[in-house]
Amino acid sequence: MERNNKIRCDICNKEISKSNWSKHIKTKKHINNNETYEVENRIQKHCGICNILLSENEFYQHLKSNLHKRNTKLIKDEINNIQKYCSICNILVFKNQWNDHLKSITHKNKTKLLQNKLKEKVKSFNIRKQRLRHFNDLDFETDDYIVKKSEEALEGCFLTLRITPKNEVNSVYVLIEELPELMFERMKYILEEKTYKLQIVIKGNFRKFHPATGQEEFEEITVPSKSQIILREDEIEETIHALLLEIHEKIESWDNNEGYWHLDNVINIDFKLREYKPLSGSSYIELPKWIYNKKATINIKNDDQKCFKYCLQYHKHKNEITHHPERVSWYSKWDNDYDFTNIKFPVEVDDIQKFCKQNNISINLYVVNGKSIQPYLTFS
Repeated sequence: MERNNKIRCDICNKEISKSNWSKHIKTKKHINNNETYEVENRIQKHCGICNILLSENEFYQHLKSNLHKRNTKLIKDEINNIQKYCSICNILVFKNQWNDHLKSITHKNKTKLLQNKLKEKVKSFNIRKQRLRHFNDLDFETDDYIVKKSEEALEGCFLTLRITPKNEVNSVYVLIEELPELMFERMKYILEEKTYKLQIVIKGNFRKFHPATGQEEFEEITVPSKSQIILREDEIEETIHALLLEIHEKIESWDNNEGYWHLDNVINIDFKLREYKPLSGSSYIELPKWIYNKKATINIKNDDQKCFKYCLQYHKHKNEITHHPERVSWYSKWDNDYDFTNIKFPVEVDDIQKFCKQNNISINLYVVNGKSIQPYLTFS
């Protein structure tokens, strides 16, 4: 509940000024009270921004809601009207003291120190980048993580990169925020050599509270994501983010009817890479029976790896083909319909975009998944 210029903390049962709220929620007393509060209110979670109690399922939906975003912005705006945050000194400064703070010896010394650290990091990064010539040079280290090739966790992969946090990480959200950028350059380099499927596996220590006995149980658990194909550089960070989010949602959904497993700390994160050979338009392959029975497809009986070309020719001239469109003899007279310059047969997925630009056309690519046909990519 909000009164004047204060916000009530239901966890600590006291009122806090808006300017001190962000500091208060990080204090040891608040954190300890919050742990007690969570045990007593396991079924519900408290949103300190909106000051409401919600079930766990509702809580994460609430974080995305317009109400929560609006209240968060209001609090930030109100704090910003009074104070400004100095990211170099990591403190809040009153606006009327801001100019004096920038001129202070403390701020200048910290600025100089930060500049020197950044220069060292850039220098170190450039050295590592120069040495990155093959997969044996993928290991690196930052202030927060150690990244190394792992031979013990290959399991059918051509490469596994193991990321070990230097500091305690007890939330997958931290990894979602940091790992896409951290791993981008290495993943980009590998992608230049070959396309791959990425799977992320998190190993962590988990804690579970048993209400009946009042005891806590600890266990080391491995949580894998699904594998996802990466074909282009612009898919790398998005894919890492999506796979980590999948793991986070899996952990949040665990419930054994006695209590919930909570992530206590992350031990390591494995990036498992399996080689992926892109689809290509090749020669004649007999259709699966369930597709053939639909009588809705044309399967051209070629033996020269040019299936992609014949399919396009059929699409353009289907009204001129009176019978047996699966026969290759129909298509030789239309060889000059399309520009196949620098396009190799069989045509791979990566070359379809180039072909579309050369011929100013659009192509929709579908894949067979089980007994369903699903959209895969659109090229134009």
